[in-house]
Amino acid sequence: MRCAEPNRGLGPPLALALCLSKHFFRYSALSLAYFVEGDFVTARDWAQKTVSSKSEWWFGHALLAASGAHLQDTEGAREAGAELIRLFPITINSLPLAVQDPRHAEVFSAGLRKGPGQRKGRPEPPSR
Repeated sequence: MRCAEPNRGLGPPLALALCLSKHFFRYSALSLAYFVEGDFVTARDWAQKTVSSKSEWWFGHALLAASGAHLQDTEGAREAGAELIRLFPITINSLPLAVQDPRHAEVFSAGLRKGPGQRKGRPEPPSR
């Protein structure tokens, strides 16, 4: 499945197989596919499954932060962004994105930049 064709191959059998196999990498691929399709709710759901399966996988947190920001979930985006920076401490523009289409990469980066409390391309940790 390529990001340019997010709905190709998606459906109940694939979703069931993924739920049974619990592969974080596939969860993040589905999240990214729905993200580039503009379905940020489903992208956030798959990103949450990614993070729940493997909390140290930085890309799951990036997907969760970007999707949440596009959905105006500022608290969720802030928390995911803070965890992303903890795991992978570089700027948004330096993230190695697995997105072929530059338009999709920009939507992704814009989602990460939308989160509250961000400066110079990096989300700040949530205030406690």
